[in-house]
Amino acid sequence: MPETHHPGFFTHENLLRLSHDHLLIVVFLKSRSEAFALADDVARRAPLFAERDLESLKVHIAGFSATFDGAMSQA
Repeated sequence: MPETHHPGFFTHENLLRLSHDHLLIVVFLKSRSEAFALADDVARRAPLFAERDLESLKVHIAGFSATFDGAMSQA
């Protein structure tokens, strides 16, 4: 189950801090790309996942475990 954080939590400073506890943090925008559905599905299964609305943009944030085994178990 992903961690839950209020949208204001995802500042540059907090993302930098979180990067020390995760192998990978990915930030991406909602798009019409055919690959978006796959990216969204993988991101939603990450230990850290959040969506944030920035005016007309929907930003997705996913953080994967700080170990290789933990990251691979999310796939």
